Amino acid sequence: MRIYLAIMLFSFATPAHSGIADWCVEEYKAGNKKGGDHWAEAILKGGRTFDRREAKTAEECIKIHTGEEHTYIPSSKEFISTSNMQKNIEAEEAIQKSIKALEQRQAERELAVMKKLADSCERLYERDEITAITNQLCYQYFFSTGLPAN
Repeated sequence: MRIYLAIMLFSFATPAHSGIADWCVEEYKAGNKKGGDHWAEAILKGGRTFDRREAKTAEECIKIHTGEEHTYIPSSKEFISTSNMQKNIEAEEAIQKSIKALEQRQAERELAVMKKLADSCERLYERDEITAITNQLCYQYFFSTGLPAN
């Protein structure tokens, strides 16, 4: 019975949404910049899980602290600034562009090698069919493309 009473008294003594984000905003609203900054830095360290309401409150707190919009990323439990999100998007786009360019150059090299191989195997086949067919690379080439027409 005493425990139940203590829990009930404690629940009435604390705000309905008491948490680090609420404390942060309350400190700033009360004019306590140092206290608000303390909680904002704690939030920015990451590692905490916030529900949707708490995340919005924490985003408000961080905006007061940094002057910049932030978004909560639940999967990483971090707040990322809008400017950093844009930088990350731009970096990802640049990486994808580089990968495509590398893949294109590799495809061009493979095509050039395949053309040389095809030409070499067909010339060898014209000179000596047995040698061409028993050559491992030419065998694979002829197996996939068929023998040249005589």
